[in-house]
Amino acid sequence: MLKKIEETEKNKKTKETEETEETELKLILTNASLRNRFGLEKSNSATISRIINDSVEKGLIKLVDDTVGNKARQYEPYWA
Repeated sequence: MLKKIEETEKNKKTKETEETEETELKLILTNASLRNRFGLEKSNSATISRIINDSVEKGLIKLVDDTVGNKARQYEPYWA
Protein backbone atom coordinates (compact mmCIF):
# COMPACT_ATOMS: atom_id res chain seq x y z
CA MET A 1 0.00 0.00 0.00
CA LEU A 2 2.79 2.43 0.92
CA LYS A 3 4.56 1.70 -2.37
CA LYS A 4 1.40 2.52 -4.33
CA ILE A 5 1.01 5.85 -2.48
CA GLU A 6 4.66 6.71 -3.20
CA GLU A 7 4.19 5.94 -6.90
CA THR A 8 1.05 8.10 -7.03
CA GLU A 9 2.88 11.02 -5.38
CA LYS A 10 5.81 10.59 -7.77
CA ASN A 11 3.45 10.65 -10.78
CA LYS A 12 1.76 13.82 -9.48
CA LYS A 13 5.12 15.58 -9.04
CA THR A 14 6.26 14.52 -12.51
CA LYS A 15 3.07 15.85 -14.07
CA GLU A 16 3.34 19.15 -12.15
CA THR A 17 6.97 19.55 -13.25
CA GLU A 18 6.06 18.94 -16.90
CA GLU A 19 3.22 21.49 -16.74
CA THR A 20 5.49 24.07 -15.09
CA GLU A 21 8.19 23.58 -17.71
CA GLU A 22 5.64 24.08 -20.51
CA THR A 23 4.37 27.34 -19.00
CA GLU A 24 7.86 28.67 -18.36
CA LEU A 25 8.78 28.18 -22.00
CA LYS A 26 5.72 30.03 -23.31
CA LEU A 27 6.56 33.69 -23.92
CA ILE A 28 3.36 35.55 -24.71
CA LEU A 29 3.29 39.23 -25.59
CA THR A 30 0.22 41.45 -25.63
CA ASN A 31 -0.29 45.17 -26.07
CA ALA A 32 -0.84 45.50 -22.31
CA SER A 33 2.20 43.43 -21.36
CA LEU A 34 4.45 45.46 -23.65
CA ARG A 35 3.07 48.75 -22.29
CA ASN A 36 3.71 47.46 -18.81
CA ARG A 37 7.25 46.41 -19.71
CA PHE A 38 8.00 49.90 -21.07
CA GLY A 39 6.15 51.62 -18.23
CA LEU A 40 3.66 53.36 -20.53
CA GLU A 41 0.09 54.44 -19.82
CA LYS A 42 -2.93 52.88 -21.53
CA SER A 43 -3.23 56.04 -23.63
CA ASN A 44 -0.07 54.92 -25.47
CA SER A 45 -1.61 51.70 -26.77
CA ALA A 46 -1.59 53.00 -30.37
CA THR A 47 2.19 53.43 -30.19
CA ILE A 48 2.60 49.91 -28.85
CA SER A 49 0.28 48.59 -31.58
CA ARG A 50 2.55 50.15 -34.21
CA ILE A 51 5.60 48.55 -32.61
CA ILE A 52 3.85 45.18 -32.54
CA ASN A 53 2.68 45.49 -36.17
CA ASP A 54 6.18 46.47 -37.33
CA SER A 55 7.64 43.51 -35.44
CA VAL A 56 5.12 41.13 -37.05
CA GLU A 57 5.94 42.50 -40.52
CA LYS A 58 9.67 42.02 -39.88
CA GLY A 59 9.05 38.46 -38.71
CA LEU A 60 10.31 39.04 -35.17
CA ILE A 61 7.06 37.95 -33.54
CA LYS A 62 4.04 36.03 -34.77
CA LEU A 63 0.35 36.03 -33.95
CA VAL A 64 -0.66 33.11 -31.72
CA ASP A 65 -4.31 32.86 -32.86
CA ASP A 66 -5.60 34.84 -35.84
CA THR A 67 -9.25 34.03 -35.07
CA VAL A 68 -9.44 36.35 -32.04
CA GLY A 69 -10.28 40.05 -32.12
CA ASN A 70 -7.71 42.82 -31.95
CA LYS A 71 -8.00 43.36 -28.19
CA ALA A 72 -7.43 39.69 -27.39
CA ARG A 73 -4.43 39.16 -29.68
CA GLN A 74 -1.35 37.49 -28.29
CA TYR A 75 2.05 37.19 -29.92
CA GLU A 76 5.07 34.99 -29.43
CA PRO A 77 8.67 35.15 -30.66
CA TYR A 78 9.26 33.81 -34.17
CA TRP A 79 11.43 31.01 -32.77
CA ALA A 80 8.80 29.73 -30.32
